[in-house]
Amino acid sequence: MYFESIRQYLLNIYQLVLQDAEFKLHKIVKKKDIIFNSFTKEKNEFSVWIYSETSEFFFIELWDELETVSINQKIKFKEFVFTVISINDNDKIYYS
Repeated sequence: MYFESIRQYLLNIYQLVLQDAEFKLHKIVKKKDIIFNSFTKEKNEFSVWIYSETSEFFFIELWDELETVSINQKIKFKEFVFTVISINDNDKIYYS
């Protein structure tokens, strides 16, 4: 248990598979987005979580929580309950 809690902070999570109460799987991926402000010449980077199949945004209210999840963790949001099924910490995602 202790090792798992340390491991989640060392991971840089790039892909998650979540399962809802109806056993539907939600495959989501983290993508980096960059905004450049031409007036101040500043670049801001941030990550967004999107569905891998449709590129629609996953619930924005959960983005911070998704950064530190662990396997079998339950995530509750409104009437939804998701269970973390899979974590991919490799930024190179291969599609077949």
